[in-house]
Amino acid sequence: ILHFLNREGSENRTKTIQIIGPTKGVGKTTVTNAIGMACAHRGKKTCIIDCDFKQGDIHKIHGLKTKSFENVVTEDINLNDYQVSDNLYVIPRPKNAAEKALGIFESAQFEKMITNIKANVDILIIDTPPILSLSDGLALSNFSDIVVPVIRHDLSKISDLNNLIVELEMSDIEIFGFIYNGFKQPR
Repeated sequence: ILHFLNREGSENRTKTIQIIGPTKGVGKTTVTNAIGMACAHRGKKTCIIDCDFKQGDIHKIHGLKTKSFENVVTEDINLNDYQVSDNLYVIPRPKNAAEKALGIFESAQFEKMITNIKANVDILIIDTPPILSLSDGLALSNFSDIVVPVIRHDLSKISDLNNLIVELEMSDIEIFGFIYNGFKQPR
């Protein structure tokens, strides 16, 4: 992913990555954070936005607190309020907004917020809820240049993977390969 992002001069230069997974526990947030930190470390101004409004916990990794919906989803968002390190900005999920998530993601206000963030960063990474549980992640693909599913060794089932692929195909969402997470080499 990082190699693809670093291809300078490409007219199709990726700017927004959406990390998805079929079910909870596959490591979407861990992968999102790792990619975000790697991009920031390479000098890319990187923003992670937690769009798992029900169980997102990237704020805990960075010692942040969730905020009210009105303070998070705003078209004139100030990224400096969310800076956690050099070149890395983390926007936590709003608290008590899980039931409103799909409506928020489809709103003009959210679209303007994403547009403003994209205009001010090199890379935006969107962490999503499990695709097979909630359709929220599918709506977020409208804002993404690439969609990368995460599957986990000894957790993700073939049926989950097949169902994920069907959901993505039905929504005309192309994927950028898979991240196979949690594999440990046998001893």
